[in-house]
Amino acid sequence: DVWALHDAYAVFGEDKPFKSGKCYKVPDGLDDGGKRKRKRPAALQDFRSWFRGIFNPPEQKLKNGPKFTDLNYIYLSTMKDKLKTRKRIYRRAGVLVSDEELRKTFLQLEEAGPQQQGEEPEDGFRHPDLLGGDDASDNEHEAFPDDLPAEFNGGADAISPGALRDELSYEDLVKLRVEQLVKNCRGYTQETALSRRVKDWEDMVRPELLLQEQRSVFDIHDYGDRIVGALGAVGQRRSFAAVVAGLDNFEACKYLLASLQLANDYTVEVDSVAGLEDSVDSMGLTLLSTHRASDRFKDLNT
Repeated sequence: DVWALHDAYAVFGEDKPFKSGKCYKVPDGLDDGGKRKRKRPAALQDFRSWFRGIFNPPEQKLKNGPKFTDLNYIYLSTMKDKLKTRKRIYRRAGVLVSDEELRKTFLQLEEAGPQQQGEEPEDGFRHPDLLGGDDASDNEHEAFPDDLPAEFNGGADAISPGALRDELSYEDLVKLRVEQLVKNCRGYTQETALSRRVKDWEDMVRPELLLQEQRSVFDIHDYGDRIVGALGAVGQRRSFAAVVAGLDNFEACKYLLASLQLANDYTVEVDSVAGLEDSVDSMGLTLLSTHRASDRFKDLNT
């Protein structure tokens, strides 16, 4: 029968007697929440405060805040970063801004005039984060930090409230960023002591490199033929100074290398005066053969 289960007076099975459970006394210091640590449910919100917040919102629309006042808490949660960013911009621009005036700029009400910005709503309720008030909730993140740089405290150079009423436009922000970029780039282009030394070294070496590029290619065989031609006949001896007379140092070095190569090929014989001091500038060359070493090697192979 389908309707039997819905009969309040129908009896199913046998009635069992009631057995009471055992009671145990738990010590006061022992947590009776169970073995597993579970997060306890949050306490229910007070109905009166919830009703006033939904149907009679105390927050007024901020001039620079979100369109809907229900989202003001999101705007206030990011106020800390906004304050730091704006202070950094003013500091780089060389402007001193008091802490209170900068907060009023971000928390300016849309309907409020210049004389009503410091007044509270008529119902006496205001958000605990507005204008740096104390927050009675459990939120551990403060909307406005108190440990801000000291150079932004009020002083003789502080800007008047009227100068900070309006937010900087997009064009002004772009101009400010471009100026900061140009200012930062100047620091990289400034010459330091090391860069000046490198530049001086480049100025000294660059002409020498250009001079070397303009010189002719060094062909050791060509210079060897010149030395053989300067010596003339086989067995004739001439001093090396006489061979390179009238030449610059670079050409003399090339002739010296060619002379050593000829001596290695047994084309010329190198001699000098005995003694370390007496042998200075006493190098002499004696021609042994007028044929190149490569030609002589070919004749030996054939």
